[in-house]
Amino acid sequence: MSERNSNGEVLNERVQIHDDGSMEYWRDIPGYEGYYRVSDRGRVRSLDRTRRCRWGNGYPLKGKFMKIRISQDGYLRVSLSKDCDKKEVEVHRLVMKAFIGDRPQGMECRHLDGNPQNPKLSNLQWGTDKENSADKKIHGTEKCGEERYGAKLTEQDVLAIREMWANRSHTQLQMAAMFGIGGTQIHSIVHRRKWKHV
Repeated sequence: MSERNSNGEVLNERVQIHDDGSMEYWRDIPGYEGYYRVSDRGRVRSLDRTRRCRWGNGYPLKGKFMKIRISQDGYLRVSLSKDCDKKEVEVHRLVMKAFIGDRPQGMECRHLDGNPQNPKLSNLQWGTDKENSADKKIHGTEKCGEERYGAKLTEQDVLAIREMWANRSHTQLQMAAMFGIGGTQIHSIVHRRKWKHV
């Protein structure tokens, strides 16, 4: 007989049939076999198990659906724990690894509909950086300049850097020190290889 949670949903089978007749497929998460599974719909659940930690005896844990959060860069993330080591990972990467396999070298995960919060297998595909960038342009989700997560400069900073370079008032190394970035980034900005939109 199958284990069920308080909502009556099956927790330990590999195929789940929903009330509407649709099917959801579950696979073990590589590296977390016996601990967690991910579905082709991007849901993550833990499995019934005994938790053992460094300090003593184990205790039983009931399987449950994991809480998923939205990271600052807009992707869905989940915390996984094994042998008392906790790690936060992106859900779309778990789906691809479990259903398709390891990421081929030089490839990245593409969201075909442009929505980073849609980790369904049908929406994911390995692709090159160029293909992923082209997808973002098509979907209007490409972030550039100060909109990019972790951007150190503003558009005003870039304009100031270009003006200082045009006036020859500062060297590239001086500007790099002033703005807290590397000389290579300054070189790319003044020669319009980066921040082309400004």
